[in-house]
Amino acid sequence: MKLCNRLLWTSAVLVFIACSSKEPATTSPESSSQKTETKSTFQLRHYTAEKWDNGLQVVYIENHNLPSLSFGLLVKGGASRDPMTKSGLANLVAHVMVRGTLKMSANQIADGLGQLGSEFERDVSEDFSWFQVSGLSTSQEGLLGIFSDVLMHPRFDNSELEKEKKLVLASIKQRFDHPDRFVGEAFQSYLFGGHPYARPVSGIERDIKSIKREDLIRGYTKFVRPNNAVLVVTGDFSADISNTLHERFKGWEKRELESYSSSEPPSISGINIRLIDKPDLTQSQIVIGQMGIKRNEPDYLVLRIANNILGGNFSSRLMDRVRVNLGLTYGISSSFDARLDRGPFTISTFTKNQTVGTTINESLGVLRKFYEEGVTSEEVKAAKNYLMGTFPRAIETPERLGYNLALLRLYGISDDYLKDFISNVNMVSADQVNAVIKKHFNAKDLKITVLSKSADSLEQLRPLGLLEVKSFNQVF
Repeated sequence: MKLCNRLLWTSAVLVFIACSSKEPATTSPESSSQKTETKSTFQLRHYTAEKWDNGLQVVYIENHNLPSLSFGLLVKGGASRDPMTKSGLANLVAHVMVRGTLKMSANQIADGLGQLGSEFERDVSEDFSWFQVSGLSTSQEGLLGIFSDVLMHPRFDNSELEKEKKLVLASIKQRFDHPDRFVGEAFQSYLFGGHPYARPVSGIERDIKSIKREDLIRGYTKFVRPNNAVLVVTGDFSADISNTLHERFKGWEKRELESYSSSEPPSISGINIRLIDKPDLTQSQIVIGQMGIKRNEPDYLVLRIANNILGGNFSSRLMDRVRVNLGLTYGISSSFDARLDRGPFTISTFTKNQTVGTTINESLGVLRKFYEEGVTSEEVKAAKNYLMGTFPRAIETPERLGYNLALLRLYGISDDYLKDFISNVNMVSADQVNAVIKKHFNAKDLKITVLSKSADSLEQLRPLGLLEVKSFNQVF
């Protein structure tokens, strides 16, 4: 998903908006010529929140404009919490949960949801798992019945586990058919080293093959607990929804959560390049990056404005230089994928094999100039307008708002972040942006992953930094 060819900037904005810190950084004072904006509150849809005795956090967003509703559950602790030799476990847990409960088989679950015009959505990231069902409000009881049963009483049948493992293993093999996906995961492995973020969310082949039913049960019992989750209910639900939910989830018991710590990613000194050789490629995939920040760091919002100028939209500096002026690529972007722990900062692009060295050189040149000279007030104003203009899309539906509120709870960020987003962006100055550029961007110490035909690329890359070469089938 994440690290390569991020050309769909609008979609990316919808993700990062809710995961930013709630206040702009105050790393430098306002310039004397800058006017201080009056802080105002953005009016969100009305919602209520409560916390149950078993620790479950519940958010209700009522909307009767359409006869539909949705139930979503965010479980804290995603793929990064997989045991060292069991990568892909959280992903398997999420998928096998839907393949049968103590009361229903996989077919019965699928048939039941099909009759309600719904399906069970699930998504696993490094930091969390997300489960959701949606449908007509007249189907509230049926949807909630299946939803709660899957979450509380999964069967984890051996035969269903083996079916899902085959699907995951097939998907892993197909990784090589999608160079942008492959290079993104390969870069994370290179950047993070022994840190859990180095492993693909879907896991690696030898680990998937080793996972047994007992591993699923342990993973489920450890993380899918009410005191480790946020339940979001949105739409045209009944007036007694709270009582109905309490009745459905009354047997879900909390569990003491284990403390968590991870190793530090390896430090970076100079320009380090890993060339992954795939002889049949005519186009090279490139990811340049370094360690970024956590999502709850106070500089995050200002850093997003800075990144928007560098490579966060179609009129960014990287696009202007590498695509528009030089024609080296159809697209180039930069992003901070901030997480519970420090996530990656990346510049991602692609080019023909014959211009891979030039493309990297020019991209590094843009980054160096960005770091050394900073940005102008005009650029900051344009970036702020872009973020404020796209912000309403992140909360335009009850489902999006609910999902974003759940993410805020995951990352320990106040709901005021959403309410004050417009005013906080408005108050950011060029001085603040330039201060965070000096603090968080580093143009000298970087890791670069290149997926290419080494016969075409090797000599272009040698002058750029410390180079190592791997075959594409040796990466994971």
